[in-house]
Amino acid sequence: MEKPPPPLSEHDYDADLSLRRIVTHARENHASDIHLNVSRPPAFRIQGVLRFTEVRPLTEADMLGFLDEI
Repeated sequence: MEKPPPPLSEHDYDADLSLRRIVTHARENHASDIHLNVSRPPAFRIQGVLRFTEVRPLTEADMLGFLDEI
């Protein structure tokens, strides 16, 4: 079994937390799904394990911003 990737951390985003960067990280690490919830940090399912990131919890404004990106 290969070693899991390092968790996404605050420095991976600078000050910008965008949906594009979250999806890019998921693709680069072969995540099968992404979990986005207000008051929780983003999480990815990688190799069947749900892995939370080390970034700040998402806000309602973050989620609305993600919708604007779509």
